[in-house]
Amino acid sequence: MQGHSKVVKRRKAAILIYTAWNPWKERNRRVFQGLTCSSRSIASIN
Repeated sequence: MQGHSKVVKRRKAAILIYTAWNPWKERNRRVFQGLTCSSRSIASIN
C-alpha cells in the first residue's frame, strides 16, 4: 500500500473491517440467539 494516500488506506481498511464484521455478527446471532439469515441479508446487516 506504499504510495497510496491516507484516504485510500483508510477506505481499504474500512472495507476490510466491514467485510469481516457482518459474518461475525451472523455467527453470534446463530450461536447466542439461535437465529439465522440468508447469505444475501448478511451482506446488508448493520
